[in-house]
Amino acid sequence: YGANEGNSKNANIYEFYNEALRLAQAKGMNFQRFVNGGAVPLVVFIFAGEGEHNSKTRGSEDYIWAHYKAEFTRINGVAFNSYFVGNELTPIYKRENGQVVMEDGYPVVDHREPDGIGVLCHELGHALGLPDFYSTSGNPLDFQTPDLLDVMDYGQYWNDGYAPMGYSAYERACLGWLQPDELKVSNGHLRISPLAKPAAGTPNAYILRNPANSAEYYLLENRQPSRWFPKGIGHGMLFYHIDYEPNRWEVNAVNTNRNHLRCSIVRADNVWQSAAVAQKLEEYRGDFYPGLDNAIEFSTESSPSLSWYQGNARHRFYGMRTNEDSTMTFSYDDYTVTGLNKPKTEDATRFAPLYELNGRRVSGTPRPNHIYIREGKKIVLPTTL
Repeated sequence: YGANEGNSKNANIYEFYNEALRLAQAKGMNFQRFVNGGAVPLVVFIFAGEGEHNSKTRGSEDYIWAHYKAEFTRINGVAFNSYFVGNELTPIYKRENGQVVMEDGYPVVDHREPDGIGVLCHELGHALGLPDFYSTSGNPLDFQTPDLLDVMDYGQYWNDGYAPMGYSAYERACLGWLQPDELKVSNGHLRISPLAKPAAGTPNAYILRNPANSAEYYLLENRQPSRWFPKGIGHGMLFYHIDYEPNRWEVNAVNTNRNHLRCSIVRADNVWQSAAVAQKLEEYRGDFYPGLDNAIEFSTESSPSLSWYQGNARHRFYGMRTNEDSTMTFSYDDYTVTGLNKPKTEDATRFAPLYELNGRRVSGTPRPNHIYIREGKKIVLPTTL
């Protein structure tokens, strides 16, 4: 069923789709009870063994590649609109001295284990209408996509798929599960609740639209450790940058232009990494605000900067801080409301990093009698260092 032919990873999948439905009906399955609007909206198949997407063994090119497809068919009078299909097992390869044992160019399988739910969660996302956020145009290693931080990218493989990344605020908003609060004018001091555990009366997402193009916007979310957002990969505020174009979403080509990504995450440390080459989880922890480097500003002047594909509207998010109840506070277009209005003199020899007022970290010798930011507070260094 999964033979490759031309650009198809599953040349005979239509036969699989129809034959599996016929066999289920023959065994007494009554699909009629699932009919909605004249057809069964979706059927999920779990096939035996490995999939081409998770196996490198000999002959794996003929395995089915897990996927979702909107494909109409009618079997014995019952109409079906779509399906998605996933695999049962994942291969665990034999290792010696830390290296995978190879035989005739293929890895040797030590044993097989039940696969995690990650791929199925990803394909369910497609069934609900979400596109891929990895590059679908070929080698994605130089495309700065959401990567491991998003289930519609490589987040489906987190913890070997046994605990994939939870749906982002953007994905939840697309599915109607949350309504982001819109930022239109200076709102001063704001609070945002954890995405996975909303607090009553506190938004768990904010949206800042580009006045030159309302389909381009930044979406803010607060990720704190929970069942679907693991502590090890980092926590804090994430900024998604979306530039929505209906056709790109419809044809599943959201991030195919490295110079114009339409769904990306702002990396607070300005360093992007790929799940294919990242060596440590610490490389992802710096993506969050305040993250590893106490990054407390995202603005038109900061690095990374708040920029638009169209227009040049200026904005500033400042003073990101996590509270004891896991909510976060920050200021929007306002410095005066984050505890920065009472400067005090301090010794420059303390170990906490210093930042200029524009959010840039001080790398050289700080200047005497100069105002800096340290740990979210404005300080004035003494005249003699």
